[in-house]
Amino acid sequence: MHIAVSLIPLILTALTLLSPCFPPLITSLLCRPIKSKFVWMNGPFSKIGFSIVEFALCHMATTIANYYAIIFLVMTTSRLWLDCKNLSDSVAALEDQILFYRKIQIYEKTLNSCIRYRIFLTLALLGPLFQVSVGYALILVTNSGNIVILALCWLMYFVMFSVSMVIFSVTGLVNRVSWYWIATRRVTCTRKVVRKAMRSLVPVRIQFGNNFVEPLTPLVVQEFCVRQTVSLLLLRG
Repeated sequence: MHIAVSLIPLILTALTLLSPCFPPLITSLLCRPIKSKFVWMNGPFSKIGFSIVEFALCHMATTIANYYAIIFLVMTTSRLWLDCKNLSDSVAALEDQILFYRKIQIYEKTLNSCIRYRIFLTLALLGPLFQVSVGYALILVTNSGNIVILALCWLMYFVMFSVSMVIFSVTGLVNRVSWYWIATRRVTCTRKVVRKAMRSLVPVRIQFGNNFVEPLTPLVVQEFCVRQTVSLLLLRG
């Protein structure tokens, strides 16, 4: 992801210089239609200027996304996953494990209060949107015959796909591991008080808005991206 912070702005800069009429670049808004094609008519110096602006804006956006999505979100959820994993492998007394799980729930509530309505919600909305846009552009460029632009679009799509899968997979693992611990410990507990305590426990849930991530959420997100990309292609056709 740290490589993508510099890689994506460079890709957009290269696209601006090689194909300024390629949407959704800023320069595509200034292209003129000539014989059913859009042509750049503003000279090479203005193209270089817009490529610098494109690089600066994209680099700022990717730097912010890298901090909130990878440095903050992935690391905090990874810490939560490791705690749940250590709890699943623990051989301590069940009462001590329940107390430790209560601490995990406190950490979960604190984390959700920080990311639920801002960081994770923004990422869950914009990530698939960008992936659909890049996927749609990639399919359109496939028939253009320009190998350089096609390779750049493939690289950008791979970065967006990897980021989306990593974030949703890590947060989904937290829910699965905590659910597994609760299910296995409920079977082994014998004391009535402990059984009641286990019934009161719920799996850890990383939330975005009013929803939360489950183990199958990454596949649901990718299915949504594929469906929306196909819908755009059908509308264009």
